[in-house]
Order: sequence, then structure tokens, then C-alpha cells
Amino acid sequence: MNAYSSLGTLLKMSIASVMTTVSGVRNVEFDAPEKELYDVDGLASTFLEQDFSGRTKGGSVKAEMFFDPAAASQQALVAEFNSPTLTSGMYVAPSWQVVWSASPSATQAFVGEITKQSRKAERGSPLIANIEIAITRKPTLI
Repeated sequence: MNAYSSLGTLLKMSIASVMTTVSGVRNVEFDAPEKELYDVDGLASTFLEQDFSGRTKGGSVKAEMFFDPAAASQQALVAEFNSPTLTSGMYVAPSWQVVWSASPSATQAFVGEITKQSRKAERGSPLIANIEIAITRKPTLI
């Protein structure tokens, strides 16, 4: 089995229809969605069985990055949070990708909305920003 380095993993966001790398990302965590199950049991059953409903509930993606308020990609994150894209009266979540560093690279695409953005300043450390993206459409699992 191969082991791959995390070095080279990228988080990308669609900015003006171009997949753009978010600058300064230190780590990315992809919490995959969950398949929905429903209980299947009868009056004579002593064991609770479950079946797949065919639906999937979205997960989330979390990223930690060096905070750079001058970086265009980080400005785009703030702009998307403060002013989500509104098209024909509906909010449209942006497209995202996590490009894993495996060789050849493996791209995991998803659509999601930024739900959290935090900043952290700690003595003796660089400024840090954290974001959490709720996956709003079924992602491509690899």
C-alpha cells in the first residue's frame, strides 16, 4: 500500500467561474457525508434491522490557514460569507475542490456554503484563520 505526503494538498474555490487555490492553507479536513438509513422491524422481530433510503446527508470541510487579509483568495472567502451569491432570487453555493497530493492527484469536488470563519492571534504565532464549509450537494467521493 502506498503512503502519500500531505504536502501539495490544495483547497480550491470557484471565483468568477475559475477554480482558484485558497492561499495559506495549513490543513484540510473532509468529513464525508452520511448515508441515511431507516429502521426495518416488525412485531415479531427482536433485532432492529436497517435499510438504505437512497438519500445522503452532506458532511463538511474544515480548513485552517495563515490569515492574510491582503490575499485575493482570502478576500473572496470573506466576500462569499458576507454577501452570498444571489441568482434569480436564490442563493447559490460556490463550487469547491480538495486536490489531494496523491500522485496522480485525486480531486474531490463538492458544492458548499461557508458557515463559519474565525480568526486567531496567539503570542509568538502567526495569525490563523479557520473556515468551515457545509456540503450542500452530494460530493464526489474518491
